[in-house]
Amino acid sequence: MLINSDDYNRCPAGWDEPIDKTIKACYKNSLAVAAPYIPVGNLYLTTLAGYASTSGSGATDTVMLTYNGNAYSVNQPEATLDIGQVWKQSEFNIFGNGNGSRLYFKPKTSITVNLQVNDATTYAPQCLPGGTTGETNNLTLGACIATPGVTPSIQFTESN
Repeated sequence: MLINSDDYNRCPAGWDEPIDKTIKACYKNSLAVAAPYIPVGNLYLTTLAGYASTSGSGATDTVMLTYNGNAYSVNQPEATLDIGQVWKQSEFNIFGNGNGSRLYFKPKTSITVNLQVNDATTYAPQCLPGGTTGETNNLTLGACIATPGVTPSIQFTESN
């Protein structure tokens, strides 16, 4: 988890400051759950979902990975970040593993990403250019298609 802070030397109790002092934020590792190794060829058997609770509900925010019919999840009290009030964008992709690294896929690889939104509306989400991570892959991004309706979503395909 990451929260912005104008003064990274004054992180809330239980939060840590980044090693890089130019990053004005605080972080805290949430609980973890052991999940299995997922071979790249089995990604089609995988779903990743995030759920943010309504502010003040006392419920939990959840991240759930489902692989081959088995679910692995971790929860955090919604009061930790109150993310349900501010969550306005999401990014999902398969990138390198930190520190600006790049993930290389074999030639003729194609991945289709579908990101569904459940925000109590039927409005199509926006496809925004760029991203928020420094990590990359060697795939070329295709067109992003935004779809309104009962299950609003964006979908894009990457390939090489």
